[in-house]
Formats: sequence, C-alpha cells, structure tokens
Amino acid sequence: MVTSEYEIKALANEYRVKIIIALSKAEMCVCHLEKLINIPLAELSKHMFMLKSAGLIKSRNDGKWEYYSLNSDLKGSASDIIGWLKNYIPKDPAFKIDMSELDEFLQNISQEQCK
Repeated sequence: MVTSEYEIKALANEYRVKIIIALSKAEMCVCHLEKLINIPLAELSKHMFMLKSAGLIKSRNDGKWEYYSLNSDLKGSASDIIGWLKNYIPKDPAFKIDMSELDEFLQNISQEQCK
C-alpha cells in the first residue's frame, strides 16, 4: 500500500508530529492537547482536522468533549511511518525534553481539567 501524499503532508509539521506522538501514548481530550501542544485552539483544530482527514487519528464524543486517539486500523506504509515516528522521536535529542514533558503531563492528566 502506498502512503498518500495527504498522509505525508499531514505528518510534515512539527505540531502534528507532536500530536501523533502524544496520541500514541494515550487518548486525549482536545483541551488536554491544547494545553500540551501550547497553541491556540483554532490552530490546533486545523491540525486535528488534517490528521483526521488523512485517517491518522480518530475521535469520539463524550458529552461536550471530543477525545482523540491514534487510528489503530492503519495499514501499510502509514502504519510503518507512525511506528517509525514512535520509535525515532524518543531517541532524537531535539525531542527528549518534549518526551519527558509528555510523560509528566500524562501522569498529571485529569478529567477535571476539561470541565
């Protein structure tokens, strides 16, 4: 299976890569992602739309909140690329701080933040 140009474009952005890495560790509410990625909600929404349109993430509604997770049904090269990102990014010195921040953030995450 050939990865579509749209999937590649969806991953060609620092914020979207951070979102993919975060969602590879846990399902997250949009409010958690906003806090973690530290960008305005309107900008985050555009990134989420692109990732969802490319089929890389999926969402579910729970009341007024939307929760996102990595699409576990990925096949072929899209799955290979996500797998590579999950393995490569933690080893990249430029992302080490981000990974430790992500782990700390996930330990402190609370549903109360969404209310």
